[in-house]
Amino acid sequence: GTPNWSQRPDLAADDPIDAENIMYSLHFYSGTHMSSEDTTDRGNVMSNGRYALENGVAIFATEWGTSEANGTGGPYLDKADQWLDFLNSNNVSWCNWSLTNKNETSGAFTPYIMGVSEATVLDPGDDRIWTAEEMSVTGEYVRARIKGIKYEPIDRKLEGAFEEVLWTFDDGTTQGFELNRDSPVKSVTLENRKNVLWLTGMKSSNDTSDTEFWNNVRISSEGYSPDFDIFGGDTVKMDIYVEEPTTISISSVPQSDSHGWTNPKNALRILPREFTDQGNGLYMAKAVLMIGQATNIQEIASDADGSVLTNIVLFVGSENGGDVGIDNITFSGSGASGLPPLEHQIKGDPKLPSDFDDFTRQGWDWNTDSGTKVSIKVEAANRSLALCYEFAYPEIKPTDNWASAPRLDLWIEPLTRNNYDYVVFDLYLKPTKATTGEMAISCAFQPPEIGYWVQIPESYNIDFTKLSEAELTEDGLYHFLVTLDFAAIESITEDTPLRNMILIFGDIESDFAGKVYMDNVQFLTQEELDALSAPEVSATPAPTEQPTPSPETEVTPSTPSKDNSLIEAAVLIVAGVLLMAAGIVYALRKKKNAPKSTGEVEGENIESAEDERDLASEEGEIQKQPDQTEKKSED
Repeated sequence: GTPNWSQRPDLAADDPIDAENIMYSLHFYSGTHMSSEDTTDRGNVMSNGRYALENGVAIFATEWGTSEANGTGGPYLDKADQWLDFLNSNNVSWCNWSLTNKNETSGAFTPYIMGVSEATVLDPGDDRIWTAEEMSVTGEYVRARIKGIKYEPIDRKLEGAFEEVLWTFDDGTTQGFELNRDSPVKSVTLENRKNVLWLTGMKSSNDTSDTEFWNNVRISSEGYSPDFDIFGGDTVKMDIYVEEPTTISISSVPQSDSHGWTNPKNALRILPREFTDQGNGLYMAKAVLMIGQATNIQEIASDADGSVLTNIVLFVGSENGGDVGIDNITFSGSGASGLPPLEHQIKGDPKLPSDFDDFTRQGWDWNTDSGTKVSIKVEAANRSLALCYEFAYPEIKPTDNWASAPRLDLWIEPLTRNNYDYVVFDLYLKPTKATTGEMAISCAFQPPEIGYWVQIPESYNIDFTKLSEAELTEDGLYHFLVTLDFAAIESITEDTPLRNMILIFGDIESDFAGKVYMDNVQFLTQEELDALSAPEVSATPAPTEQPTPSPETEVTPSTPSKDNSLIEAAVLIVAGVLLMAAGIVYALRKKKNAPKSTGEVEGENIESAEDERDLASEEGEIQKQPDQTEKKSED
């Protein structure tokens, strides 16, 4: 191995081990580590490999993948070709990561994705062959490269699926893009630089929140009609370039002659960590706009007579006010058999503790490796707002019980353990089916200093065969106080930067289907957990201490003192007041039981109907704005 995740074989070349038959490890991911002909660039992994070879040491690419180094994006097959050509030309052997059916770009087998695909069984059967359909795009590609044959991928598109790049900017122009006449920011200029559309002068267009994109510059391509039919479309993609990683906000309004405008629900936020160094002074990230950020595409794509795209309006914000480049604006559709697009609640700003009282997801999203990715909502649960999603574990189980597990992810800075002992949250279940197996809830963190993975050793398991024994709330939900032993992670200190937290809802041979609600996600000390878990006890007066009578006091009763006389008088007064109250209650009950007039019956029915509406609003999805949300009650 070599330093920096085995990316520095050049250091081994400068100070090799004094022994025979030594090879040094090299790792790369084609979406992050660019190719290079140079041997002096110590920030480039291929350059480090070339330097090692030129200086007489042997290297072995013991791990490489088609994704980015963080496991997302891609597969970047063209860039993988450049790497494999370099390795082959220098007789360097390699091992690919990885032979798995997990939902990872670099995984070789088809993963379980709820409603889309079942996980490939890792036992190939008696013929010892996996079909191309059982392989992922990465697996199909890597198998071809291992065999030394031409990569000829099968057609994986569903019926009606399409993907078309409609603005490439390869002609050196802005392809019709200009400031929209209604743009609130007028200082931005547009130009084509090296076949990329660049927006400069962005200092006044710097709002990167989910919902205030209206304050940003607005550009449109009214002078250039793509004239392309996007019927069945559901996604807008584009490459975003910056000179320095920062948060970028993007939302859009695709337009046709029949459907001119529908407000976007929210903006897509691209965070600094999502940009990758392109090796030319620029950083690039992929922007994928779904229905929420390109709402009008739903109107256009569902109208067979009005689905020809004629224009697009973009709202762009740059947190640091730096220039923003846009390229390869692409429209795509998953096809007639594809899943409906996800409709998430607004993501909001990351927050811990997470109570969801502001009617946002407070930063929670699906982890890249989540086998379940459904719409995440914020709905009412136990008279509070909670994160909510609905899903079902598959009948045919993947070999890895995490492959089908929903994985929720929260990135927040700073994130450390401090002096806390537990990760705790309220979990509510509303099953349509849950008779067998268990849900195993685990918690992990990805600290860069400790290999990007530490996990709380013990999971919190819910046995569905004993579901009837669980606490039931007023609104018919099963409640669990999930408690995970944070302090049991021995490899972290109180101040280790943890970066992000992942909650995994694993499947142990379960048939669960239904809704899951999560609320009050927090870190607690042992004392705080004890206080939270303690049963509520009604206050009762302390017992009056009675002295043991002595023989003298038994023979000679004591005379009440002046103080005792006052106490007795007070007791008599209180008793009298209670008798009066009882009389009033009796009279009211007698009146209530008497026959009512028509008007009284109607009035009571109206009041009852209002009560039913109030109850329904509490049990159903709350439709209030954040400032109208009721204050969350404490446990």
